[in-house]
Amino acid sequence: MPLSNEPLLPSAVNVLRASGIVQLLKTYPNQHFVDTLTSIAISGAQVGFQGNPLSRTQCPNHSSALIHPEVISKSIQAELRKGQVKEISDLLLNYFCSPIGLVHKQTDGLQTGWRVIFDLSSPQGSSVNDGIPKEYGTFVYETQNDAVRLVVQAGKGAVLMK
Repeated sequence: MPLSNEPLLPSAVNVLRASGIVQLLKTYPNQHFVDTLTSIAISGAQVGFQGNPLSRTQCPNHSSALIHPEVISKSIQAELRKGQVKEISDLLLNYFCSPIGLVHKQTDGLQTGWRVIFDLSSPQGSSVNDGIPKEYGTFVYETQNDAVRLVVQAGKGAVLMK
């Protein structure tokens, strides 16, 4: 279900194109899934939050963010330039202000940098994640038998892609 009825504006951030999705998936067996994807491409998606929309939640940043504030600042500036976050001057009446933290980026067991995290699981018991039912974050993958059945159903010349 879309977040709003207003179409998302094309931008460097919104690169999904509903017409392309429809074209690429025109023979996909589950057209309801295709409709869902195109709806998300056009209007965005609900995250399924069912917690208290009238709350004010604010937590201090994690100590890792306080130890390396320059990493946090650089990351936020990059996100602002890309249009992936938006600066606001005043908080709304109801809001979640989740803590920011840093985790190690590693390659071959060696730290190669930092990754900024927004801890949507804090504070425990009244976080953003606590307000999203578990089934909304559960994936059920198709089995190998499902794939074989679909190939057999499609017949000779079928193409299987992962």
